[in-house]
Amino acid sequence: KPLFYSYLSFIESHDCSAIANADYGLWVAQYDNNNATGYLEKAAPYVPYWSVVAMYQYTSHGYLSGYSKRLDLDVFYGDADTWYAYARKQGEKVTQVITPKSKQVDIGAEVVKYTGDDRYATSDIIDKEFAKANKVIVSGKNFPDGISAAFLAKANKANIVLDHPELSYGFETYIVGGDIVNKGGAKVIKGDTRYDTNLEVLKECFSKTKSIIVTNGSDWADGVSTLTTNVPVLIVSEFVKANQIVELKKHNDLHFIIVGDTGVVNTTVEKQLAEIGSVERVKGADRFETSRKIAERFFPAAEEAIVVASWADAIVSSNIGEMPILLIGENNTAEARAYITSHGVKRAYAVGLACELVV
Repeated sequence: KPLFYSYLSFIESHDCSAIANADYGLWVAQYDNNNATGYLEKAAPYVPYWSVVAMYQYTSHGYLSGYSKRLDLDVFYGDADTWYAYARKQGEKVTQVITPKSKQVDIGAEVVKYTGDDRYATSDIIDKEFAKANKVIVSGKNFPDGISAAFLAKANKANIVLDHPELSYGFETYIVGGDIVNKGGAKVIKGDTRYDTNLEVLKECFSKTKSIIVTNGSDWADGVSTLTTNVPVLIVSEFVKANQIVELKKHNDLHFIIVGDTGVVNTTVEKQLAEIGSVERVKGADRFETSRKIAERFFPAAEEAIVVASWADAIVSSNIGEMPILLIGENNTAEARAYITSHGVKRAYAVGLACELVV
């Protein structure tokens, strides 16, 4: 019986409950950056649906002495007996040594929790608690459109909501991205790709700002920490696309704030943007430190904060208010706690999966 191998971003953006419930062990991949690294004893990231991770692939840029090319490196959580239990032929009973999840931790502030049975229920709870008449609807199955839509929602005094068939519409309604049925009356903003949709959203925002956050369009971690900054987001791949450049050059005095290190948004992108406007970079050693750095850059005096552990929860948590969104994970709450402690944050709102990690 095989292990199920996938990237963390895929698992967080798809319903994998049937796979987990069918007792397929999990081999998860999640790379913090593309820096060369040797073998490390790393804790697995927090993953929904599975109570335990069998194996964690933490880099595609690993090295071993005597071998010149880069390697994928993994941590296996178990001993030799556990390994052979996974490797037994079909029909033989498989047992696994279960390492309990970490206990919930105190992050140094009063915690208010918002969580539903799934991401859509959590979206509905927050939408009702922090109600606005206008809505911006995005898909609950992929992150880029939600990251693109946050500034649009703020500018139009709207809540971002996931595409719930009955509850998503408001007095004025926008739909950002595809795969969402327009029941009538909503303004649809979309392109052929996530990058094109993002650009169409940006066109709605240029008149309201000169600053633009730049983030990787194939990973959600850095982008979701920017959703409450009241700055629109440009998502990029390995380079700034031609149609993006054409639109950006129509506007003067733009200031680009790249989030993440050069393994996330590379120097090619940085050089392209420097030919259009001024550039700064906000980065940390990993996604958790980058989240804290973003919080410090945009919210130097916050008294409240939001803590999240998944992209869907982060997108809807942006409705709570103008305060930092801090990324946490199982065994990865230190950066959020450091910000909360150093800034005297009195209250933290835990949303969705994050509720399982903090007291």
